[in-house]
Amino acid sequence: MTLLETLHLQRSASDVGATGASSHCPSPLDGYDRLDTTQVVAQLAQRSQSELDAIETHERAHKDRPAVLNKLRYLRGDEPLPDYDTLNPEQISTALGDVDLDTAKRVREYERKFKRRSVVIDAVMRATKQTTATSIRTRRDNPAPSGD
Repeated sequence: MTLLETLHLQRSASDVGATGASSHCPSPLDGYDRLDTTQVVAQLAQRSQSELDAIETHERAHKDRPAVLNKLRYLRGDEPLPDYDTLNPEQISTALGDVDLDTAKRVREYERKFKRRSVVIDAVMRATKQTTATSIRTRRDNPAPSGD
């Protein structure tokens, strides 16, 4: 064990109180400080962006594990719709009725990365087809003026 690892372990041990939680800030998840790297990483994809933010702050202040921070870096990003992580599939499907193609694509990518709910993916497909069809009709019905 290197000196740096020893110091890191001593710092981690001094940061953890009798309850197993940090004395400086509350744990972002129940029992977080007792979870090993594999256990933390396995739970991250199920968390909202605000939870991931809290986890990252806590992780950097305490254990600072590279594997956890790398996974957080991969998962962190802007929600494709306001408060997306708080919406249920029906609410997302409804919201997709009024979005542009770029937003529909962002929803699809975000959903594939996190929840993988087939109901939402299907709604994105319908919204994409509808938006594309509307765009084609608009161009057909309103052709651009020719440069003559």
